[in-house]
Amino acid sequence: MTPATLSQRTVILLTPLALVGLQLTHPSNVVDTTPGWWTTLHLLQMPLFGLMALAVVWLVREQDGGATWPVGAAMGVFVVYYTALDAVAGVALGTLLGFEQGLPADQQLVVERAIDSLYDWTGVPLFYYVGKTAWILGLVACAYTLWRAGKPWPPVVLLALAGLPLYQDHARPYGPIAFGLFFVAALWLELWPMRGPVLPWPRPKRTVTDHRSP
Repeated sequence: MTPATLSQRTVILLTPLALVGLQLTHPSNVVDTTPGWWTTLHLLQMPLFGLMALAVVWLVREQDGGATWPVGAAMGVFVVYYTALDAVAGVALGTLLGFEQGLPADQQLVVERAIDSLYDWTGVPLFYYVGKTAWILGLVACAYTLWRAGKPWPPVVLLALAGLPLYQDHARPYGPIAFGLFFVAALWLELWPMRGPVLPWPRPKRTVTDHRSP
C-alpha cells in the first residue's frame, strides 16, 4: 500500500467514524444544550464535512474520469452549502444565544429578531435543502459508479442508503445512522473489494453517413 492510498483510506474510514461519535452528542435543538457546546460542536463539524465530501470522491478514485464527475460536482455543492449551514445555524446561532444571556429583556428581543432573520429562505433553509440534496445525489452517483465498475452490491446499496437519514437531519439519531452506514460500506469496499462483471459505460453510437451516390 502506497502512502497516498494509506492517507486516502484514513480519510475514507476515520472521517465517518469521527462524525458518528461527534453527532451522538448533537442535540436536536439548541435549547437542549448550552450555546458554548452548540458553537464548538459545529466548529468541529465544519472541517469533518469537508473531509466527508473528499471521502466520497476518493471512493471512486480508480474509476474512469467520465464516470466520476457527477460525484465530484455533487460533493462540491454539498461541502459549500453544508459548511454554510453549520456556520450560520451552528456557529452564528450559538454565538448569538451566548451573547443574549444576561441582557435586559428589551435587548434580548433585538437578538431574537436577529436569530429569526437567520432562518429566512436566503439563509438556513436554503443551505439545508441544497446541501442535503447534493449529499443524496452524490452518494447515489457514487453507488451507481461503483456498481457499474463491478463492486459487490451489498456495500453499494448501503452507500446509497447512507444519503437518506441526512435528509431528515444530521443531529442524532439521523447523523450517526447516515455516517455509520457510510463507514460500513466504505470498510467493505476498501478492504474486501470483490469484483463482479464490469458493465461497460453506455457510449453514444456513431452514425456513419454514406456519401456515395445512389
